[in-house]
Amino acid sequence: MTTEPSKTSGTYNSVVGGVSETLGNLVGSAGIAQSGKDQKASGDAEYKAAQAKEYVDATADRVTGKVGL
Repeated sequence: MTTEPSKTSGTYNSVVGGVSETLGNLVGSAGIAQSGKDQKASGDAEYKAAQAKEYVDATADRVTGKVGL
C-alpha cells in the first residue's frame, strides 16, 4: 500500500533524522549517524514530493476553473 507524500510526515522524519545523525556523531556511532542521515534524506524527499503534488493539484484546479481555499 502506498501513501501520498505528506509535508507533516516529511518534516517529522527530516527533524528526527537530523537529531539522530547528530547524536550518532556525538557518541561516535556511525550506524546511528548513517540511519539518521538516511531518515533525514527520506523526510526531505517526502516534503518536496508533497510540495510538488500540491503544486500540480493547484494548477489542475486553476485550469478547470475551481477556486481553492
